[in-house]
Amino acid sequence: MSDFLKKLNVLVRANLRNILGESRSPSIKSKGELKSHLLQLRQRVDQALQHEQHLEQQLIQLDEEVQRLDADADTALAQGRVDAARELITRLKKAEKRRARVATDLKAHRIALDELRFQVDRFEAALEQAEEHQARQQAKAAVDRDVLTDVEQAESQYVRVLGQTPDSSSDTVAVELQDVEDDLSARLRRLSKPDKDE
Repeated sequence: MSDFLKKLNVLVRANLRNILGESRSPSIKSKGELKSHLLQLRQRVDQALQHEQHLEQQLIQLDEEVQRLDADADTALAQGRVDAARELITRLKKAEKRRARVATDLKAHRIALDELRFQVDRFEAALEQAEEHQARQQAKAAVDRDVLTDVEQAESQYVRVLGQTPDSSSDTVAVELQDVEDDLSARLRRLSKPDKDE
């Protein structure tokens, strides 16, 4: 994923600088090449949307895992298997932390991606405006430098957010032993109380 982000970063900056005439090398100059690179950038945004769907799917799976582990812990306690319940609660706590981390990552990803898409749309509009201006004036069009700054900031934020996304499948989440023991005690108290309906 970090390779994708680096390529996205280079592509956005190169295209914008090229439009503004800041390129240090004779690279992309024609309208066709700029449109081609804009299309590539849109395809990369589509890939980022697929990554967002992947995060959403991970969140659903972690929700299911949390629910299953919670029910399994109750069942183990009801059957008197305290050690098994303790292990299930430990796994439950880890899954809850992974779920919280993925939910936070998904939220940050959505915010950064929305901003990036907005700025890419602005970039496309600026290209179209530059083309119209060039056609009318028969001169080199200039794109507002604010567009360059805004797109670079959005792209940098997107890179930072995705670059920090941890692997939610790892089981290296630390769980406090006291949290597990507190949860186990609460479950034992809850399960040992007679039902009031009986």
